Parts: sequence; C-alpha cells; structure tokens
Amino acid sequence: MKKSEKYTQEEIISQLNEEIKRLNKEIQQFSEIQEQNQAQSAELEIQNEELIATRYELELQNEELKRTQSEIEQLLNKFNILFNLAPVGFLLASENFIIIDANKKATELLALSEKELISKEISEVLPNSFKNYIHSVLRKKEKAESIDIEINCNNEPRYLRADLKILENILETEKFILISLTDITLLHQIHKQLEESEEKFRSIFEQAPIGIYRTTPDGKFLLANPKLISMLGYSSFEELQSINLEGEDYPMQKPRELFKKKIEQFGEIDGEPNIWRCKDGREIIIRETAKAVYDEKGNIKYYEGVIEDITEEEKLKETLNAIIKSIPDLLIIIDEDGTYIDIFTSNESLLYAPREELLGKKLEQVFPKEISDFFMKSIHSAIKGGRPIIINYELDVQIGHKYFEAILTPIKLDLLSEKQKVIFLARDVTDRKQIEIELVNANYEKDLFFSIIGYDLRDPITSLVTYADIFINYFDKLDAEQIKDYTLKVSQEIYTLKNLIENLLDWSKSQSGKLDYLPEITDLYNLIENVILIYNNMLKSKNLTIISTVQPKTYCYVDRFMISSVLRNLISNAMKFSYTNSTIEIYVEDIDPYLKVYVKDYGIGIPPENIETLFQGENSEIMSTGKTREAGLGLQISQNFIQKHNCIIGVESEVGKGSTFFFTIPKATPK
Repeated sequence: MKKSEKYTQEEIISQLNEEIKRLNKEIQQFSEIQEQNQAQSAELEIQNEELIATRYELELQNEELKRTQSEIEQLLNKFNILFNLAPVGFLLASENFIIIDANKKATELLALSEKELISKEISEVLPNSFKNYIHSVLRKKEKAESIDIEINCNNEPRYLRADLKILENILETEKFILISLTDITLLHQIHKQLEESEEKFRSIFEQAPIGIYRTTPDGKFLLANPKLISMLGYSSFEELQSINLEGEDYPMQKPRELFKKKIEQFGEIDGEPNIWRCKDGREIIIRETAKAVYDEKGNIKYYEGVIEDITEEEKLKETLNAIIKSIPDLLIIIDEDGTYIDIFTSNESLLYAPREELLGKKLEQVFPKEISDFFMKSIHSAIKGGRPIIINYELDVQIGHKYFEAILTPIKLDLLSEKQKVIFLARDVTDRKQIEIELVNANYEKDLFFSIIGYDLRDPITSLVTYADIFINYFDKLDAEQIKDYTLKVSQEIYTLKNLIENLLDWSKSQSGKLDYLPEITDLYNLIENVILIYNNMLKSKNLTIISTVQPKTYCYVDRFMISSVLRNLISNAMKFSYTNSTIEIYVEDIDPYLKVYVKDYGIGIPPENIETLFQGENSEIMSTGKTREAGLGLQISQNFIQKHNCIIGVESEVGKGSTFFFTIPKATPK
C-alpha cells in the first residue's frame, strides 16, 4: 500500500513537473505575447499621433477650402453683377455653338429675353456668316479679330461689332465661345454721313469755279483742286506737287514771306490780292483767302485757302484809270500817313506842285503845317467814319489861287499794303466861288440870300447829289447797313432843307411886311413839345436826346408862329452841331415880368471872337470840323422875331463843350 502511495506521489510530482513546464512555457509565451503587445501598443500610439496631426492638417485645409469657396462665390457674384451690368453684350456658347448664358445688354441688343436666347444655336440670333467665322477660328486656331455684323431688330437694321474669345476649362477637356457685342449703329450712321459729306466735298472740290489748295509751311502742295491746277497751267496734281512755293528759282506765290507773316499775325487773310506765276511764266493777279491750321502743340500744320483769278478785273481797272486820267478833276490816292500814292488828272496845273515832285511824299513835306494838318484831319475823319466826307478849301496852286471842293472816300486798295487809303476827288470851284463873291457884294439882301444858297443850301443839296450818285453807281455794292446809313443821312439833309425853306419863307414875309405880329396868351410847354415832335426822326438818327424841364401851364404872351420858329431854329442848330449820343436841354427861368428860355447843347461850341457877329447877318465861321458852321439865316430870323416882342436873344458858348442859346419873352397870367 505504501509502495503504491509512493508511486502515486511520484506520478503526481511528475505530473506537477509537467504542469510546471507547461506553465513556464505558457508564461514564456505570454511574456513574448506581452512584449509583442507592448511593441504594437507603441506603434499604435505613434499612428494615433500621426492621425491626430493628419486630422489637424485636414481641418486647416477644410478651413482654407471654405475661405476659398467663399472668395470664389464673392468673385462669382461680382462677375455676375458685372456680366449683367456691362455696357457690352456677352454671349457664352458651347463648342457646338449652343448659347448657354447671356447678359442683360445682350438681350437688349438682340431684342430677345434671356430665356429666348438660352439653348438657341448662334446662327439663330446672329448671321450665319458669323458662325462660319467662329468655326474657322476654332478649326485654324487663329487669333480672332473684331468683325462688324448687321442684324434685324424690330424691322430696323442694327449694326454690332463682335469680338470673339475661345475659353477652355481647367482640364482642357471642354471649350467655350465668349462673344462680346457692341452697338455701333450710331457710329455706322456717322460714318455713312461722313462718307456722304466727303462725297459732297469731293464734288464741290472738283467742280468749284475757284482754286482750292493746301500747302505746308515749307512750300509743298498737299492738295489742289482741278480749277487751281488748270488756272496755273498744269496738267495734273502730281506735276503741280513737284513745285516748291519757297523755291528761289520758281516763286509761284509771291511774296511768300509776306503771306506767311500775315497768316501768323492775324491767323488768316481775307480776300487779299496777290500775284501767282503760272507754268508758262505768266503772272496772274488773284484774290486770296487763306488760314493756318495748327496741331495740338500750336505749330502750323498747313495753310489752306482759295484763290480767284482777277487778272481781267485788274485790266478793267487799268482801263478805268485811263478814263479817270482824262477827267478835268483831281483824283489823288493818299494813304493814312498822308503819303501821295498816285495822282490822276488831265490838268496838272491845278496841283500844288508837279506830279513827279508829289508822288511818294507826305503832305507835311509839301504844305505848310496848318494846311497839312487840315488835310490829315480830314483824311483820318473819312477813314475813321468809314464813309465819304466833303471838304472845301482854297489853295495857291501852280496857276494861282484856287477854290476847291473835294470828296474824300476811304478805300481798301489792293496789293499787299496794310495801310488804309482815301480817294481824294477835288474839283476846281473857283469860278463858282467868284460868282458867289460878286453876288454877295451886290447888296445886303442879295448877299444874305445868295450866301444862304451858297452855304446853307449847298451842303445838303451837294450831300443829296453825292448820296444819289452813290446809290446810282454803287447801290449793288452797298450792304443793308450802308443803305440804311445813307438813307438816314438823306433824311437828315431833307429835314435841313425843309427847315431852311421855311426860314426863307419866314424871312421873306418879315422883310416884305406881310408877317403880322399877333401875340396871345400861350402855354410855352405846348409850343416846345410840338417842336420836339417835328425832330423825332432826326434825334433817333444821331442818337440824341432832348430833355425839357418846362412844365405845363407855363404861360407867356407871344406870337405863337414867331416863337415856334425861334424854337425850331435853335433846336435844329443844337441838333446839327451836337456830338452823337449827347443830350439837348431846354429849361426856363422866371425873371418877372419875363420868362428866359434856354436851349443848351453839348456840341462843338463857338469861339469867343465869333459870338459878337453871330446875329449880325455875316456868314462868318463859327467852328471848322470838316464842315463849316455858319451863322445862317435861322439866327437872323430868330433875332428879328424876338425883337418884335421887345425882348433879347443871346448865346453863351465854350469851344468843345457846347453852346447855350437863350431868349426872353413876356410872361402872362391866364384869365
């Protein structure tokens, strides 16, 4: 039993040892597994850290993608706004020519809605030729150019300028066609009008009866019309273009330097004569109008102008000059400096000196100062006034003492001089003057009447004759303003004659005793106003104003006819010798038992030495201003009528400032 127990213990021990070995083996295996797990765990930790880093990086990339997406959306919104608000129409089409987008301007230009445009084929809204052009650009891969197309819009033509751009997606797998459309209808109309204008200009240019040119500052022809080419004797523009206007060997336009100087100074020349040389050497006289055209820097690009051949006209002038030379009067051309330019007469003995000695000299070199000053003043007066003036003078000429009457007419003579000139047409009136002197010496009455006819009547009649001659001979050359001016002057002279005739009748009646003195109570205000009404037109023609401060119910005891005549003469004289744009004043002073009436002007005035003889019937000069102011019959009549009222008449005057005539009349108190 003990032996079997022992065997059993050994067996158990053996089993335990086996079990221990197994357990050790398992422990070893477990240790190995545990080591492996530890290694795997470390690796997992590393991978986890990498995953965390990758996740953080992905989160950053996600934020960046969101920001980029937002920017893209903003840009897309901006693009859509610009796309739809652009002033140019845009069409976006696929590679197969189907429209996939269109902006607002495109819908307006094509008169179709966006819905109507989308999915349409390009040739359905634009000409088929434009589609062919796009196809050609795609096929040849060439650079697209702008092309003008015409469409029908609401039954009216519309012209568009189309630009083409081929677009591709990022992967270059798909192409798009971007078409921009600009409305050029107005531009097309302007071009059409311009073409029509150019055609009209070309027609006028080629058919104009005058020469038209354009030349460079250095003398080269840029342009010339057929008339100019034929006028100068050339067969073609190319032949004319080979000529240099500045060339010393061929001075076609002469003097060229003076022409350029005037253009640079005044910017243009208007209707000035010049001399041009033709191909065959002939010189023609032309009338030229030209101006300079400048570039943006202010330099002259070229001159352009027109010329008219006036050679025959000048020949006619020469013929007229020959006729002028045959007349007995003196016809002298003098410039504004008083230089003798030319003299025409058949009787040189009427000249102050021989013709050869006068030509080229100035008046101050020929005459004493007093005489030369008188002539110069007259010349400047004619030039300044721009119209003929008449002067009378006496002079010791080669055959003795002579009296002359002359008309000075300002002119703008031809041929390149900038100085103004006058035609001095003088007539020997010595015989007439001598007759006048003889008649004056006959007796006082004849002296009075003939002096009136010789002076007071002569001036207005001579003026009327002069104006009649001007109207007869030069009417077609006068403009409307000149005709109006001469007509007003004729009206003035007629009023002067009318007043003079009335004075003659009054004087005749008073001298013959047929004019009775019939005083009555009269309102002086009404007398003055009635006389002013007579001269309204003359006042307007000289731009004069009469201011009367005489009040209604200013009563006087006078002969209405006589005092009206006195007022008429004094107001007429005041108007005659007042400066233009001045005032005539009429006022009254109460010096009981009289009224003192004043007529004041702001005219040429009277020298003190002549006032004493003013009412004595002597036709002495009062002031010389290009025409002589005379005492005249009117003052004689006025004095006569005032004396019949047992009153006085007088004058106060200062040369250059005016005169104040006054007279007294009896006061009256109405019942």
